[in-house]
Amino acid sequence: MRFEVAGLFFLGIGSFFFTLLMLQVLEVRKGHDPTSIRGNSLLTARKIVPSNSVQNSYLKKHYDNTLKHQHYIPTVQYTSKLEPNLIGKTENNSSQNSPLSTIVQQMKSFSLPKHFEMKAPQSVLAKYIEYKRLAGQAKRIELTRSVNNGPFKSAEPMTAWEKEQVSRTKKLQSVCKETSQVHHHMDIKTLSENPHLLKNILVDDKNRLLFCYIPKVACTQWKRVMLNLTGITTTPLTIPHFETHNLAFQLSMNKPSFSAEDVKKRLIAYKSIVFSRHPLERIFSAYRDKFEQNTTSSKIFIELHGKQMLNKIKRNMTYLEKSKVMSLTFKDMLEFLAVNPPSVNQEHWKPAYHLCHPCTINYTYLGRFDDLFVDSTEILSRVLGPHKVQFPAVRPSLTSKLLIQYLSDVPASVEHQFRKVFRLDYDLFGYH
Repeated sequence: MRFEVAGLFFLGIGSFFFTLLMLQVLEVRKGHDPTSIRGNSLLTARKIVPSNSVQNSYLKKHYDNTLKHQHYIPTVQYTSKLEPNLIGKTENNSSQNSPLSTIVQQMKSFSLPKHFEMKAPQSVLAKYIEYKRLAGQAKRIELTRSVNNGPFKSAEPMTAWEKEQVSRTKKLQSVCKETSQVHHHMDIKTLSENPHLLKNILVDDKNRLLFCYIPKVACTQWKRVMLNLTGITTTPLTIPHFETHNLAFQLSMNKPSFSAEDVKKRLIAYKSIVFSRHPLERIFSAYRDKFEQNTTSSKIFIELHGKQMLNKIKRNMTYLEKSKVMSLTFKDMLEFLAVNPPSVNQEHWKPAYHLCHPCTINYTYLGRFDDLFVDSTEILSRVLGPHKVQFPAVRPSLTSKLLIQYLSDVPASVEHQFRKVFRLDYDLFGYH
């Protein structure tokens, strides 16, 4: 009898504990059914967790229960091997106090056993970050390849200087396209067959380089560089100003020894450089140099061109009684340029469009006089390598300051007519 009572007692205790165990299992399955958030992202987990105070216990308990039922897919997608770069990017790009950042910090305090490290579905956040990364990379590659035959072929992020080069080139190409019906830009074949139009382009066959010089746009300094590169002289800075121009004629594309095919190959295959300057500032610099200076060169220009300019605008040529210097004003010069066909102008006041043909030649580098030293240094380092050739020092120009004074005597109508004639130079090189 005693044994029967004892058996029933232990049977009752066993049934009681078995019932408690089953209730706990049912509660676990009911309260933490992973199918309710299966495969969702970190953002979904944040919605389910009611507050920061219970996040830690919730996540830990979830992992504990998941370990007991390994056929479940983990709700919060983080292991020691799963998307570690994503977690780092999330922390760096999000606010320190944001809910997502808080969850990430708490998740990093956990680690799953080695046997439980499985690949979970990629979260929405991971897909978005990957999309932005690839989109940025594609945009960068497209930007660098937008310049035909350009130097910026790398998919690496461009420098500010390279971006500016791309911007200038896009602007020039856009204007060329917009004005093609009106101006009928020459094609490369026609230009190659008319070498007299290319006399301002200097050739360096050794370095496969072309430079188109525009008078009053640091052309003397760049001619000295080209003379040095080609080996005509090893001491370019010691060459007198006048002799520099004479020697540079040896490098001109306008050579009898060049056939049309020779010219065309160089125009297409060689790297090319052109520097621009604000049209009004450039013409003013030419005026001061050729008509205001008391030099032999100025006297020649006065005799050859001064009379022509005044006759063109129907004014009698007058001389100052004592100095015998012709009184051609800057206003007179602008009036002449406003009515004279630009293509037949002397090169010092001929539009850059007619000197360097930027809508026909695909220039690799577009420099500006305002950024002369920086642009020249960057270009030479890319063409020849860093520190191979030093660009000659240039004296600071006072032209822009003096121009303001001279323009006070120029009627707006004259400046407007001048701008119409030089419109392409303004638009192609981005001047206002």
